[in-house]
Amino acid sequence: MKYPIFVAFLLLSLTSCITQKNAAASWSDYTITSECPEDSSCKLELLEGKSLLVKSDDTGHLYYNLEDAPGKTVVQYTYRTITDAALADAGYSETIVFETDGKPFKYKDADMQKAKMLFNVQCFCRGKAGIRKIEHGTATYDGKNLHMEIPGLVDDQKTKLVNITFN
Repeated sequence: MKYPIFVAFLLLSLTSCITQKNAAASWSDYTITSECPEDSSCKLELLEGKSLLVKSDDTGHLYYNLEDAPGKTVVQYTYRTITDAALADAGYSETIVFETDGKPFKYKDADMQKAKMLFNVQCFCRGKAGIRKIEHGTATYDGKNLHMEIPGLVDDQKTKLVNITFN
């Protein structure tokens, strides 16, 4: 009598672990399908359990902090040029950062700020570096695909189209 109950409990335990593993894999297992320019790298970073707190300093420039927030994820997509490490100020990168609860969404133009979507340029270049709110463009996530179209916010912007497929 105890043997069938033990087997049922064991099977239930194993299937619940498999279900949790598959649910977690949806965010962590991905493929960047948009083109990354030659001599550069494109990377996606997912900060689970974090939220964005967007602030501005005394001069009106934006910055953000990360806060603990169960159920939220901060998504950071970064384009970075590959440069000689011996050159001190030769680096250039662009980062799109936003927060999500992992549910499907569709944002257009002003709705992009529902996700606190920001565009950050990091470089040694006067007038171009800094963080800007993304208030135009589109961003959609259907549970399997993330697609973002960002208009030109700075001169010679590299990151305008991002496609990521989650497995």
